[in-house]
Amino acid sequence: MSQADLANRVGVVKQTIINLEKNKHNPSLMLMYAISKELETTIEELVTFERIKNE
Repeated sequence: MSQADLANRVGVVKQTIINLEKNKHNPSLMLMYAISKELETTIEELVTFERIKNE
């Protein structure tokens, strides 16, 4: 599925999907839910958390 297809299916613009992939945008829970349903997966599978190291 292309970025444009996914964006259209979840009701956002393609640039939103691009920004999500580049970690430039934190999506709402509702958007994450919509994306997970379109990709037939879970939110947990889509999200990875990295601990921020204190310098």
